[in-house]
Amino acid sequence: MKHVKLYEEFVNEAKFNTGYHAAPGKIMGSIKKHGLNPKLSKYYSSDEIYFFTKEDEAIWYANQMAHYDGYEPFYIIQVDLKGIDLKKDYGLNSTDDEGADSAYYTSTPISPDRLKVTSYRTER
Repeated sequence: MKHVKLYEEFVNEAKFNTGYHAAPGKIMGSIKKHGLNPKLSKYYSSDEIYFFTKEDEAIWYANQMAHYDGYEPFYIIQVDLKGIDLKKDYGLNSTDDEGADSAYYTSTPISPDRLKVTSYRTER
């Protein structure tokens, strides 16, 4: 049983140097000041921070989220993930392929010095 648990942890955890996070414009002031920390924002509904390993998937997610409750502009933030433990998120992919290694999350707050805005979604 111990080996099964260790295998599950190995399969569900990953390390990447760079990830991409989609964030709504209305919380960018807080992100620039405090970094990514869902406990400091009423916008997030969980204690996890979600990332994609591919920037185009973060853009896809931003386009999806921008249309909830009216139009909301989104930023794509490149995140330095060195040393951050990530867990695989099988439910947050742009395709139905559960084997896609693109969506991950962490509960670790990310400081502002590890963040860089790479793009801004302005189109409807």
